[in-house]
Amino acid sequence: MKAAQERRRENRLPIESAILPFLGTRQSDHQPFQYLLHDLSSSGLQISIPRWVQRRERVFPDESVSLHLPFRLGGATYVAGRIAWERWDQEIEAQLCGIVLQEIYPELFPVVIALDKQEVSVDLSAFVELPSSAKMGTLVRTVLKDALLLKRGMHIYFRHLRAYFSRMVMISRDEFEQFSQVVIRDISRKVLDDQRRLHDMYRQLRRKGQSDILDSLDLEAVRSILEPSIYVELFRPLLESDVFSRYFQALTALERKGLTHNNTLVLLYIRSLTEPST
Repeated sequence: MKAAQERRRENRLPIESAILPFLGTRQSDHQPFQYLLHDLSSSGLQISIPRWVQRRERVFPDESVSLHLPFRLGGATYVAGRIAWERWDQEIEAQLCGIVLQEIYPELFPVVIALDKQEVSVDLSAFVELPSSAKMGTLVRTVLKDALLLKRGMHIYFRHLRAYFSRMVMISRDEFEQFSQVVIRDISRKVLDDQRRLHDMYRQLRRKGQSDILDSLDLEAVRSILEPSIYVELFRPLLESDVFSRYFQALTALERKGLTHNNTLVLLYIRSLTEPST
């Protein structure tokens, strides 16, 4: 039975990204985890969550996860799915998971994993006015600039949240001061620091030659900037408030987009190792 679950009949596309993990999240609690693409087919895929990654969370059958990677199949693009099965692989020291793709999502960037063509597809036609050597670098800078705008948007939301908390009647003044200092202040400071680091990274890459941009990109630094800062459990007692719930949903939506930005850059880097830029 287990062997049958793991052996699909479609042709599969191995993705060799052993040292370049992507970021995913559990949909139930927005908890992030790092994963590798282990095996792909036209009906689903396998991921692995190795023991050595920094962000390691176990996932379970029937749990919904967002992979924050665009998988294109039959004209639709999927970024999330359901865990069909999981097991621990002692040989590679990783949790293997079979995922059935379910959630259709618009593409943020012209970078997708085309399951029917079994390739990483990068459409640079939007940069038709640029020479071929400049297109990939321009796309990388576009992704970084958009990520910077996301962080700026998050900081604005946090400013509004602080003002909202000061007027809330469901918590005392002491509770507000404690929550504001311990949670809102710390997360807001991290968002500001992330914004500064992204701005410095973007400015440095603008000075690089087109062929050097991907080689100069610090993917580990990008991950530390774009991984989630908001944890559901910290805010759960306040989610009963409709106003706060809307703020929270807006913030986590921005963070999810940030994970797509991170994974897009990882995917571009992987592609650059195997295919020439066009």
